[in-house]
Amino acid sequence: MVTVTGHVDSISETYTDKTGELKLRLRPQMHLVQAIAHVGPMPQDKATPAARKGRTVVRPSDATKKSADTLLGEITPEEQYADDSLANIPM
Repeated sequence: MVTVTGHVDSISETYTDKTGELKLRLRPQMHLVQAIAHVGPMPQDKATPAARKGRTVVRPSDATKKSADTLLGEITPEEQYADDSLANIPM
């Protein structure tokens, strides 16, 4: 178990690799100022799970845009909401 006290200076979840792509970090990076850490052994059964795998971040400017017709096709039809079977549930 690790207990850390101090002031948070910055937190980062992304980085830019050598090719200029924006990537997610495997673990968030936290920079502390005036930090003090107390370290003790961690029991094997309470070990933390594996970190998430690195994923590529899509910039809004690079995202694929859907047409209005495609977006309208993804909307649930109003008839599916017209069923009043759940309208009279006592509260």
